[in-house]
Parts: sequence; C-alpha cells; structure tokens
Amino acid sequence: MDPATARPAGRPSRRAVVIGVPLLALAVVIGIVIAHDDNDDNAGHGRPGFPPAPDRAYGAGAGQVHADDVDTVVLDGVSGRIRVSADDDTHAVSGTFLGADGTGIRVRTKTATDAGRTTMTVLCADNAGADEPCAGDLTLRLPAHTGLRLRQTSGETDLTGIGGPLDVTTASDRLTAVGLHPANAHVRVTSGSADVGFSGAPGALAVQTTSASMTLRLPTDGAGYAVTTAATSANVDVQVPRDDSAAHHVSLQVLSGSLAVLPA
Repeated sequence: MDPATARPAGRPSRRAVVIGVPLLALAVVIGIVIAHDDNDDNAGHGRPGFPPAPDRAYGAGAGQVHADDVDTVVLDGVSGRIRVSADDDTHAVSGTFLGADGTGIRVRTKTATDAGRTTMTVLCADNAGADEPCAGDLTLRLPAHTGLRLRQTSGETDLTGIGGPLDVTTASDRLTAVGLHPANAHVRVTSGSADVGFSGAPGALAVQTTSASMTLRLPTDGAGYAVTTAATSANVDVQVPRDDSAAHHVSLQVLSGSLAVLPA
C-alpha cells in the first residue's frame, strides 16, 4: 500500500462518516415519532390492558344530548337520576348524560315520524357501540309542548313543567313532578313513592299504583273531576271536588299501598 494513502489505525473512513450522519438523523426522527405516539392521549387505547380513548369510546360531545324540536321524547328502561324540565323559552331538546364517575355516557338518538308527529328516542351504547340500558345522571330540557314517554326502572325521577302528552312508568323509584299541564297523562307507579303535581287540569288522567305510596295534586280553581276508583287492599283519599259530568276525567287504580288526591 502506498504510504501516502494509508489510513491511521482506528480512524473511520470519510465515507463511513458521511453515510453514518443521515442514518443517525433518520434514527432520531423515528425515535421522536415513536415517543410522540406513546405519549399521545389515545396511545395504547383499544389494546388489551388499556381503557378505550374517550373520543373513540363516546365520540365528540360525549354525554351531550341535542336535537331539534320534537313532539315526544322517549326514555325507555333508564335507571339512576332523571331530571326533565320544560318551559316556553326552550325551543329544542338539550341535556347531559353522565355516569357515576362524572364521565359522559355515549348517547345516540333515534327519530321517527308517524302521522306528522316526531318521536325521539334516547339510547345508550357500550364502548363497542352496542345498545345497552341507560344508567346514570340524565338532565334534559324540552320545549313546553313536547311530550314525554318514560320508563324508569330504579332511582330518582324529577319532572317539571311538561305540557305535552305524558306517559310515565316507574318501579322502585322516587318520582317527583311539579307544574305538569298535559291534556292527557298516564302514570304507573310500582313500589317506591310518588308526589305528582299538576298546574293545569288534565282532560284525561289515569293513575295506577301497586305497592306504592303516592300523592296526586290537582288544581281546583273552577275545575271538578269525574273520578273513578278501583282499590284492593289500599287506602284511597280523594279531596278534590268530584263531578261526574265534569270534562276532566281521573281514573284511579290502586293495589295495596296508598293514594291521596289533594288540591294543588
């Protein structure tokens, strides 16, 4: 070998240095990308041992309920704490649905129209998107004319100001309602307790209670009620004016327990 071109032992070739620089830079870039992915809020979510990412589990606006004005809202088979209010200043359906830990519950709505009337059903889903029973803390605001169809399986239910058709079924629940003014209402209470107050005399009201304690409050200003009662092993006390020819009809069916009908 020519001594002029000989390379001292241990010294890397210029070519090796030139090639090594871009390779090192590439390795650094890859390492940064991997580190960023591992530190991302959603990293690892969806893989065994990791909880699902909130956005992927619940979607944008998790725990939020929004819908245009509808004729009837349906809550079927819910449990937990349910609060539904209605007033003249509200022109759409809105609310929140939170779990026991305060996180948003994945909610979807299903809307159908029949004979010109629109019904919106509130549904809940698990992290995989499959429907499951709704349970948690639900707060809803409705337009004053919107009706409610509710089946509450356990917990607490508070209703305020509902003016549309009302159909409520509760079991093992504490039901409280004030300021109701629907033309037609049907209330079924099994076990638990209920205190239901109307601010407007209903044209037709049907009440069915089984093994429950209930107070029903009806306005009496200029209103009498055509009341029919069927009671078995129950205590029924009607203290509102009764008039068999009245335009306001109240049907009471009571099996065990007690029912008091008082002036509002």
